[in-house]
Amino acid sequence: MNKRVVFHIVSIVTLVIGIAMGVCSALSYFWQDPVATQSSLLTSSAITVIFAIGLMFLTRGNSDLSRRDGAGLQL
Repeated sequence: MNKRVVFHIVSIVTLVIGIAMGVCSALSYFWQDPVATQSSLLTSSAITVIFAIGLMFLTRGNSDLSRRDGAGLQL
């Protein structure tokens, strides 16, 4: 199993989740939720995006996926 490719795909999914949390933070500001809620969502989003980008750079490169790699993604 090619762990580098699996971690690269996981980092992309994590990046999407971090961006979604940023959108939730913006909606929280729009709906005038408490500042603590807005800042916690924004902080969580920033940490997730930074982690995902770091993991993407550590695992970049061309590789082919096999069926075993797909099974690793399901777990």
